[in-house]
Amino acid sequence: MTELAKIQEVLGRTRLRLKLQLMLERATTLAVVAVALGVVALFFYKSRSLDFAGLMWVGALLGTLVGGGAIWGFMTPLSARYVLKRLDVANDTRDALGSAFDFTSRLSVAQGDQQAELMRAQIRQAEKRLARLDLRRASRFR
Repeated sequence: MTELAKIQEVLGRTRLRLKLQLMLERATTLAVVAVALGVVALFFYKSRSLDFAGLMWVGALLGTLVGGGAIWGFMTPLSARYVLKRLDVANDTRDALGSAFDFTSRLSVAQGDQQAELMRAQIRQAEKRLARLDLRRASRFR
């Protein structure tokens, strides 16, 4: 694997986990709103201001609201910097992954041999830490 491919693999797996967490958080938040609105709809149904068909429509709309929240959470773009920052903080790697990711893009336009060698050393050091990373710590499901 190339230097960037190993970091990209970890980045992709962590990004997916963060998106799943965000999907569940937004769906849960909107489910609370949906339950509250469902209670209001049930009140109107019991007071005969809303018929059964209307109650079913409200139920379908509230289910759509929760599903839309899940889709919204999953479709939210997460930048590579954000994901790597979460990994760095969770695993106490002192910005090693973020720096290595930035260095891989700058390596082709490095000014001098010493600077390029320093960047390669930082990338190698980050690659060694990849095996010991705990991706679950960056996105704890609550």
